[in-house]
Amino acid sequence: MFNDSFYIHRLVKDVINKLNIDISLYVFERGYIRPNFITFEKDGVNGNSKLPKDPNSYRNYRSCYRFMPYPVKGEDLYWYFYSVLFFLFYIILYPFFPASKLRYTNIFKASIGYIFNVFKKNFYKLNEKPKVKFILNSNKSYYFLPLQVYNDSQLRFHSPYKSIKEFIQEVLISFSYSAPPDTLLVFKHHPMDIGFVCYKTFIENLTKQYGISERVIYLKNGDIDTLVKKAIGIITINSTVGMTALLHRKPVKVMGKAVYDIEGLTFKGSLDEFWREATNFRVDEDLLHGFFDYLFDHVLINGSFYKRISNKTHTGLIYNSSHL
Repeated sequence: MFNDSFYIHRLVKDVINKLNIDISLYVFERGYIRPNFITFEKDGVNGNSKLPKDPNSYRNYRSCYRFMPYPVKGEDLYWYFYSVLFFLFYIILYPFFPASKLRYTNIFKASIGYIFNVFKKNFYKLNEKPKVKFILNSNKSYYFLPLQVYNDSQLRFHSPYKSIKEFIQEVLISFSYSAPPDTLLVFKHHPMDIGFVCYKTFIENLTKQYGISERVIYLKNGDIDTLVKKAIGIITINSTVGMTALLHRKPVKVMGKAVYDIEGLTFKGSLDEFWREATNFRVDEDLLHGFFDYLFDHVLINGSFYKRISNKTHTGLIYNSSHL
């Protein structure tokens, strides 16, 4: 199955467990590491993953494989194309399967949202260039918070939050009371949410209420890798950006359930403590190497769901844990 949190997929898992049926269950998902990889894992993914949580399971693990991952470029356009096809066939075939349940209750609203997404992305890319440049060139230290999709299963099933707004408010309250006064907090809107939701007014109202308007920045554009590299710490519910942050040796505070939220990799203190102690936190290098080796050996596949990867070009990078 693709994703194990959809309604019908949860039913399948319940039936297998309750009837004790001898059936192996494997789950596909977009890669824990992106781009260039997809996830293929037994029994569950993300918060349902059976990957070990004990750091000792990874610290001395080393893969015997070395390979050049083929790059996946321009995947988004293919994703849009196949999404439109999916919606189209859902509409056409729904009369034959009236009991079918789709995760989008309003398919036309979703289609319009995706159309707006394409145009608004390009608008913000141009409109926010000065703001992004200011953040990256400023001497101000900042924490980075990549927002997740508003209706993501990662939020609904693998976090304590009912909405992204609830998460934003908790973080802003903690930041206003506990973060060093000379630091900034940078929010980055999820690219797939552009055209569906906007948190600008919500964040502005809260920052005024807490007296931190000058210290909080909300972006809808900006390169994730670059923003992560310059940050002094990353706060996330359970985004795959947390993986990117680990690769850059950045302190990560996870607020939900994530496969990489392991003692030695991520900060285990409270959010209030994170603001003050992030700069002193160090990722366990041996654990980091072993963890990523384990992922590549057991649950990651070089490829894409939406387009073929070229076998004529490669990234020029031989995967090797010593190069992480």
